[in-house]
Amino acid sequence: MTDLRDFQKPYARDPAEVRGWASGGGAIGLLETVKHAAPTVLLGTSTVHGAFTREVIETMSAGVQRPVVFPISNPTSRIEAMPADAMLLAAAEAVAGQVDVSAPGAPLVPPVNNLRASSATTAVAVARAAMADGVATAKPDNLVQAVQDAMWQPVYDSVTGPAG
Repeated sequence: MTDLRDFQKPYARDPAEVRGWASGGGAIGLLETVKHAAPTVLLGTSTVHGAFTREVIETMSAGVQRPVVFPISNPTSRIEAMPADAMLLAAAEAVAGQVDVSAPGAPLVPPVNNLRASSATTAVAVARAAMADGVATAKPDNLVQAVQDAMWQPVYDSVTGPAG
């Protein structure tokens, strides 16, 4: 493309680099792009309903330890993947279940001061969904403890004054 804006140019590929990516010689689709570019994140802003197919997500996930998928287009009729189809539903329900939205002006997400606990609760819900769907790579006996053990702990060495 010759009409790219300045902020798009760093992400553009030279036509020679992508030659042969298109499966039928036509336009390069998302699946071909994922196969060749090996992204670690899919950020859905295309408004193409269903663009994040199972094959696209599985192809991306095959080469990524921690794939990130955000189908965020609105309205729902234009979302790239339905949350239930990408195990995002468990995370959304876990987050929503941690707040009382019945009061006027109530927050939609848990407060930041409980972020670690909220994250752990959400991780447990996602892991349970993964196990139920048969896609979990591990099935610990104590899921809550496994999540706690996997969480990064902000532990720092004590700082001492200058040697003297």
